[in-house]
Amino acid sequence: GKHEYGGTVTVSIGECKVLGRKAFILRPGGHKDDSVLEIATDIKLRDAYKLQDGDIVEVEVPDP
Repeated sequence: GKHEYGGTVTVSIGECKVLGRKAFILRPGGHKDDSVLEIATDIKLRDAYKLQDGDIVEVEVPDP
């Protein structure tokens, strides 16, 4: 949330699919680690697919 980024945050949003589900990639402005993606979807992916930190999932991004 915005508290993690000093009270304000700019976010870029792009469509994607994760494990076959429609989802969105959220890229906070100023994020220092380009290898980290935040994914938003209609369910909690961790619970639905029993995911843990370090698990690898495929993220499908449509061609621009």
